[in-house]
Amino acid sequence: MLGAALFVAGAARAEYVCDHPPRDIDHLACKKAAEGPEALRQFIQRMRSVETLYFYDYVNEARLEAWRQMEHKIEPPVLQQQALWSD
Repeated sequence: MLGAALFVAGAARAEYVCDHPPRDIDHLACKKAAEGPEALRQFIQRMRSVETLYFYDYVNEARLEAWRQMEHKIEPPVLQQQALWSD
């Protein structure tokens, strides 16, 4: 419940900048967001001593849906092994 509240609060405050990134650092963050949430998180973490970046400034509904689709395409190795054994 708290996670959902934080997401809503973060999303309400966020301003999506990837349509027209105003700065080079925003452009780089948008590229990382296209790679996935972990890549974006790592980029923001690395840049925190240089610039304050907010995760949800680089995420919109379309990006979330793309991440969900990427997640569904990745099968855990255990499931891959089980599929091989069942043949």
